[in-house]
Amino acid sequence: MSVIGIASINYMINNHKNVRLPQTYVNALFQVGATPLVIPVINDETYLTKIISQIDGLVIPGGDDVNPNMYHEEVLPYSEGIDDELDSYQYKLISLALKQNLPILGICRGHQMLNVVFNGSLYQDISYVKRTVDICHSQLKEGYSFNEPVHEVVFKQNSILHNLYGDKMMTNSFHHQMIKDLGKDLVAIGHTEDGIVEAIYHPNYKFVLGVQWHPERSSDQLPLFELFNEVCRSK
Repeated sequence: MSVIGIASINYMINNHKNVRLPQTYVNALFQVGATPLVIPVINDETYLTKIISQIDGLVIPGGDDVNPNMYHEEVLPYSEGIDDELDSYQYKLISLALKQNLPILGICRGHQMLNVVFNGSLYQDISYVKRTVDICHSQLKEGYSFNEPVHEVVFKQNSILHNLYGDKMMTNSFHHQMIKDLGKDLVAIGHTEDGIVEAIYHPNYKFVLGVQWHPERSSDQLPLFELFNEVCRSK
């Protein structure tokens, strides 16, 4: 049975930091036979190195925005919930995992953070993107329910997601930031009709995959977690 670490995020309650992670991530991994291990935000390299040595794979979950300073841009008004401690912690965690060729799955913010770690950049808001088609990317703000799929993602032929799901699939969407410039050697393997990069993959590692949607919120997307668990078990 693989042990898969899930990076937590900070959450303020009554001006005190709390460890936060939606249960859906834990449930998805547990359902496919993995042992989920929640990793608190302790921004210490010695501690994180020890954690990396004890897990078989790493999930970087969703959350608020990555500080644009990390990709050499000024913070524009649309950026929300910036947490420099969290950014540094996740950056170190991902970098250490890459050094060990540990399988990594990035989800939503995690997808964006993977791109930043590989020296890519982000659009700080969808309003900065020139689009010819109007597609919903932030479904709760646009009146859709939490579980409703709202747009189609088309997968690159013969990519890992194409092999898993076919040519395309409907997904949920909960973001206002997105990939602008792809990080070094990353390959875009999923797009929406308006050109937004919805999935990335790094071919030079055992398994480094980022998806912009939230597969842990959809029971029909458990095959992705099953695949990830299989890769982690073969570590």
